[in-house]
Amino acid sequence: MKKAAATSITFLLGSFLLTTAHAQELTGNLTPTNQQLGFYLGYYGNKLAEPGLQAGVEYYLATTPNFQVVANLYAASFWKEGLYSAFALSPRIGLRYTAGWGLTLESHFGIGYLYRYFEYHQYELNGHGDIVDKGHAGISSMMPNLALGLGYDFSRVLPLPLKLYIRPSAFVAYPAGHILFQASYALEVGIIYVPTF
Repeated sequence: MKKAAATSITFLLGSFLLTTAHAQELTGNLTPTNQQLGFYLGYYGNKLAEPGLQAGVEYYLATTPNFQVVANLYAASFWKEGLYSAFALSPRIGLRYTAGWGLTLESHFGIGYLYRYFEYHQYELNGHGDIVDKGHAGISSMMPNLALGLGYDFSRVLPLPLKLYIRPSAFVAYPAGHILFQASYALEVGIIYVPTF
């Protein structure tokens, strides 16, 4: 399991580096040096019924007038009342297309970490046949994820450094406790702020 996680992380970091080098070569890295970071905050709804929050940072690897190669890192937390709370942390690599009038289309792929903390206690029998309370149950999982989005870049028509996004996303939690994997989907809605330093 540890070897698989290390291999996945190595592959993901290698992909980031290769994509960065290739994108900068193709575009001449036209990203303005004062607009290389974006910060976002929004709603993260797992299965549309489990509310949560999402926060992240974007780094613009390469930019042309209509395309951006985006590396981002986000953290999300969501919960199901009376059952569990979850925390996710994931790097992603993506591509964003922006039309001249501000409409954006984007796709992102990442491999992250998901931890679910259950509110109920876990019990088991010891060697003497006694029931022992093992405390709250928790599951750590690897989380490959994919998001496809639609949005609007207000900076194309107004002097506002804001972007709105709506991203349906899907992820797989592996392992998922007593089953091999569990697939899920989410809705991400929020605002990206791109400061000019």
